[in-house]
Amino acid sequence: VVLHRSLQYLHDSLSACASKPHSPSPALALWDSGFALFSGSMEGQDGQGGGKSVYALSDKRCPQFRTCTVGSGLAAVNVRIVEAWTRGATAVSEGRCFDALLEYDIILSQVTVSLVQATIREAWETDIDGGWILADGLIERAEGNGYSFTVLPWIAQCDQAAAELIRENMVLSADPYMKDGFRAVKKALESTYQCLGITCEDVGEMAVCGNTGHEVCFGLEKCVEFVDGYSGDDGGGAEDVVGSDVGGGGYNAVLAIAIAIVGWLVAGVASLAACNNRKRGKSGEYTKEMTAV
Repeated sequence: VVLHRSLQYLHDSLSACASKPHSPSPALALWDSGFALFSGSMEGQDGQGGGKSVYALSDKRCPQFRTCTVGSGLAAVNVRIVEAWTRGATAVSEGRCFDALLEYDIILSQVTVSLVQATIREAWETDIDGGWILADGLIERAEGNGYSFTVLPWIAQCDQAAAELIRENMVLSADPYMKDGFRAVKKALESTYQCLGITCEDVGEMAVCGNTGHEVCFGLEKCVEFVDGYSGDDGGGAEDVVGSDVGGGGYNAVLAIAIAIVGWLVAGVASLAACNNRKRGKSGEYTKEMTAV
């Protein structure tokens, strides 16, 4: 709920910018409100505080998935999001609404990274062939349900079949739970990366296993982009290969951006409405179930 309200602020900011590009104050206030909700009030000016909002989730997952920035220890995805949010604020303040729209699209993609990481982690922790023996049980099921259902509207717009597989395995009422296994859930998520506008490098690999507790877990290795197609592993520990052919009704993220650009040139307000539909993930069943979590 917090994430989607934060993104709603950005959409409202773009609408205000488009209607009054020479009066940027209302649009900038909305843009800043979006980030305030995304980061929370406990992160501090340097983003290294003990926050409880969406920003904190990325920082919590980055050491587990080896996706922290060198030096600061901040999640790389948070660095990219803050940079895009900052560029967007400048664009809005200068009445460059189209440039702000491009930054919005970057933010929209990048906020899915920590949700994907969290979904993969909880799928593994609730699978008897994964980290089930180390987990608490019901807590991981509840967390997996919450994280997966937050990102499912985006997944469903990319590939309904992938979304359905994830839902069937991670809905809290599933019986048996994780019936297809964490590898199938991971593969379904990976098949939508290009559509979501994220990469295997963004998501990383989960390294919480072995004697040190910092070795890559079997089956949770980093996938690899491959431009000519997608194929998964054979159920062993081999890396998944993610490419452009992600199957069943998905749309390409680049195409989505192009459509948004054309829509802006034809009618700015219509383009913003399209972005809003994409953001809210109007996928019927998944959106309804998400609000019930």
